[in-house]
Amino acid sequence: MDIPKKLPPIGARIIKSSVAVALCMVIYFFRTLLPIGNGIPFYSALAALWCLQPYSNSTKNNAGQRSTGTFIGVAFGLAFIVLLRFSGLSEPIIVYLFASAINDGCGLFRGRQILPFEHLSRFQNDLID
Repeated sequence: MDIPKKLPPIGARIIKSSVAVALCMVIYFFRTLLPIGNGIPFYSALAALWCLQPYSNSTKNNAGQRSTGTFIGVAFGLAFIVLLRFSGLSEPIIVYLFASAINDGCGLFRGRQILPFEHLSRFQNDLID
């Protein structure tokens, strides 16, 4: 006879995570009522979960870093679109090479290029320096 196992109690982190995802979904719902486009709520929920940390100070720091990174990404994307419009490039392979050159130029870190998928390596600290 199998004895049913008790589930662990719900902690504060689970409650914070579910409130953050629910808030993202509520905002998404209200955005669908506006004529500005719907977007994808998955990315906002993922960002909310990514920013949540055990302590409020680290959560604020992480959210600030993500916001700064987002604004920098928007600036580079806007610059890319403006350069693309002024250059008159329309051939897909040339546009791809142009985007790759900009991406590789932005990938410089400590005077070296970041390798693809290096951030996914658990041995990243051994590869750097």
